[in-house]
Amino acid sequence: MKNISALIVTFVLWPILVSGKDAAICDQVALNAAQTHNVPPQLMLAITRVESGRIVDGINKPWPWSVNHSGRSRWFDNAQDAITF
Repeated sequence: MKNISALIVTFVLWPILVSGKDAAICDQVALNAAQTHNVPPQLMLAITRVESGRIVDGINKPWPWSVNHSGRSRWFDNAQDAITF
């Protein structure tokens, strides 16, 4: 289970991260996964907010530069900081 996050970053998010897209990528990736795996889109969007949510302008939004390692969550300002960590 510990390696699943690394696999997601490597094979799902990495191509998007290096393309320079903003935080909206989380919702797009979630919607793509929902369609691919026949999961209700609203459920998948809710999961993004629970797993990587961050309050931005008073709204809970998914955050692409999130890392949960050894039970500790961290939110980075940008892709490079998350990758460096």
